[in-house]
Amino acid sequence: TTHLSFRNEIKVMSVSASNTPILGNSYKPYQAYLYYGDYPLTRNIYVLLNDPRNGLPWGLASFLTSDRGQRIILKSGLVPATQPVRIVKIKE
Repeated sequence: TTHLSFRNEIKVMSVSASNTPILGNSYKPYQAYLYYGDYPLTRNIYVLLNDPRNGLPWGLASFLTSDRGQRIILKSGLVPATQPVRIVKIKE
């Protein structure tokens, strides 16, 4: 999830894909780092369609890739594929 409201009792740890982790190559699970692939613990979600072009599955795929569908994906805590991402400096 990309919800930025972490509970005070939870310490969010930076993760690095490098064998020698330092502050410069370690990332917390923020939306921008997930989107750009800097945060190493991610997975992609794909929609595979094998139905006639105008069938119901294509309608769902069309909705999911629309602006409204991408906003729903964003609000559910996932990183949308087609929305711009901004980097905001957060005080720690």
